[in-house]
Amino acid sequence: DTDLDKLRMSFWRYNNRVHGLASSKLAIEQQVREADMVIGAVLIPGAKAPKLVSNDLVAQMKPGSVLVDIAVDQGGCFEDTHATTHADPTYTVHNSVFYCVANM
Repeated sequence: DTDLDKLRMSFWRYNNRVHGLASSKLAIEQQVREADMVIGAVLIPGAKAPKLVSNDLVAQMKPGSVLVDIAVDQGGCFEDTHATTHADPTYTVHNSVFYCVANM
């Protein structure tokens, strides 16, 4: 998020179990490389979601990492996002698993 007050509120609300990130290109790249799971939850009302995670960045992630794109209804916030279904919910890119079911 870019709203530091919202990030602080989440930190305290969830007793330090959820770690938000002040959104910047560098911060996203650093965290995604080390993550076991990335949840993309970008909403810009009336617009498509920006692509925050590139294919090159996915290639640098740990094998078996998981990416969940909640923004798939707005075009997705990962470069490799394409909509999936409950019947066939996942696909693999560079040894990372994508879950991009619309209206989850």
